[in-house]
Amino acid sequence: MCESKVQWTMGLWLSRARRLRAVAYTPSLLKNDGVLPFSSKLRRIGVFGADADYPTTMSGCGSDLFCTEGPGPKHTHWNGSVTVGGGSCAAYATYIVPPIEAIARRGREARMRLDQVLRNDAEHYPAIRRVAASVEVCLVSVAVFLVEGRDRPTLRLDDGGEALILEVAKACAGDVVVVIHAGGQVVMEDWINHPKVKAVIWAGYPGQESGNALANILWGDVNPSGKLAFTLGKRESDWPKHNIIRKKVRWIMRTKLTLQTKHLRSYFSEGLAIDYKWFDKHDIEPRYEFGFGLSYTSFSMAELAVEERHIPNKDTVQPTNEKHEGEHDLYDTVYVARVAVTNTGEREGKEVAQLVSTMDGGVPRRSRTHHRFPISPDAV
Repeated sequence: MCESKVQWTMGLWLSRARRLRAVAYTPSLLKNDGVLPFSSKLRRIGVFGADADYPTTMSGCGSDLFCTEGPGPKHTHWNGSVTVGGGSCAAYATYIVPPIEAIARRGREARMRLDQVLRNDAEHYPAIRRVAASVEVCLVSVAVFLVEGRDRPTLRLDDGGEALILEVAKACAGDVVVVIHAGGQVVMEDWINHPKVKAVIWAGYPGQESGNALANILWGDVNPSGKLAFTLGKRESDWPKHNIIRKKVRWIMRTKLTLQTKHLRSYFSEGLAIDYKWFDKHDIEPRYEFGFGLSYTSFSMAELAVEERHIPNKDTVQPTNEKHEGEHDLYDTVYVARVAVTNTGEREGKEVAQLVSTMDGGVPRRSRTHHRFPISPDAV
């Protein structure tokens, strides 16, 4: 009995360690004007926003995994800190470590004072301003909860996230760090250039070890190396529009008729120009490009060399049935690129070398491959 209990306990902690490793390098550091990692001299932190808080219950809002109270009709949001998206793959976690838990624990260990107002509504703005005016760093946690089968009406943050960031930034005595939990694009132009906003962490949907993974980055235990999986534009009009419609216009006998269809229809007018390819094709400057992500160290790349070499694909169960030109399989390797990556900073970090190529015939640029690897200072 005791042996089984010990084995189960060790297995649980090994599982937690694996989860932390998996999520440790996924957040993307989008902005850092020297506030991260936290200095050992830091003594007062303020944490703001409902997204940093504990869930009120592990079973969602009563019998519902998702909460529907809040502003707007049928407003759906997560219960507590957003750790996962909704839909057929949504699951109840056995526990959740929210940002406030991990930050409070690390703060106690460093003998820091932590103040918090874990609300977004305007009624709490006076308290938010008082706390923000008394701390050295203000951390604002905001989110977008995405649900399968429910389209987003805008590309803005949930629950007035933009207003919360601006309210904190207006009053904060020190620097502002913004943490975003989201599974899709967000327009940041309302606040990204505010002089007090010194750092932005795109944390995605990190799962139940959310807070611990974030604290490890804030205090520098983990050097961030995540890269954005999509492009972040500056305005909603940067993306294709009018592709999902219900009304359709037809001309019959010189008479214009507007027909109302029963179901929405999607027209993929962008063709192959999806995400970064759309921005490239239309020469749109993004806020942060696909594959972007900073580090606490710096890297340089040189000596790019491309070699023609055929390497048969061995990862598929069966050869592809897709029609293609050429003598090799569609997913065979035909060229190998090599580049020398040097860590030019003062601490070890992981870099992701990304290769983008283009083809004749007007096909947009395409991300071909990427690899992540650790590099020590001055190592290649």
